[in-house]
Amino acid sequence: MTKKQSVSSRPAKPIRVDAEAIWSKPLSKRQKAVLDSLAKKQARGSDGQKGSTGSA
Repeated sequence: MTKKQSVSSRPAKPIRVDAEAIWSKPLSKRQKAVLDSLAKKQARGSDGQKGSTGSA
């Protein structure tokens, strides 16, 4: 007999959300901070893409 998983360790039930609902929500402070840091890295040219030849 297998042990029943606790409620907190069970996988979440998938939910359906319209794309419009996702894109119309404002960004959180954390999301803005991450995007700002990525933009700064790309502006400096240190986005990790230097020297790569891409996929051939």
